[in-house]
Amino acid sequence: MEVYAKGGVTLDVNVDENALFREIASRICGSLDIGQALWQSLICLKEYMPVDWITMGIYEPDLGAIRYIARATLRGAKNFEILVPMPSNARRLLNSKSYPDIMIVNDPKDDPVCWAVSRFFKESNSSLLLMSLII
Repeated sequence: MEVYAKGGVTLDVNVDENALFREIASRICGSLDIGQALWQSLICLKEYMPVDWITMGIYEPDLGAIRYIARATLRGAKNFEILVPMPSNARRLLNSKSYPDIMIVNDPKDDPVCWAVSRFFKESNSSLLLMSLII
């Protein structure tokens, strides 16, 4: 899941992180419609940090691309299927064991994956919070 915000991603230091995690997890699991689940999560996160939109994507190494399946903004949610090709330097990062599972990127230009995604969605002025789902 990726969370995007203009002006930087910061979390209120007074937030009970465990309670917030449980609330977001319940919203994600609360609907079989992933777009709706992302939208519910965005509404909750908006109370604790600046957030403009959330996407969910799956990296497909064989294709060298991220397959995005849903996006939520403050106006609502949309399920879709879009392949976002990754440049070679981004593919190397995504395929490496050293790419972080959780990462805040305040300037997408600092990370090839974030830069490719933010340019694709025409949100290059956004900060990003990336969280990998490890199964």
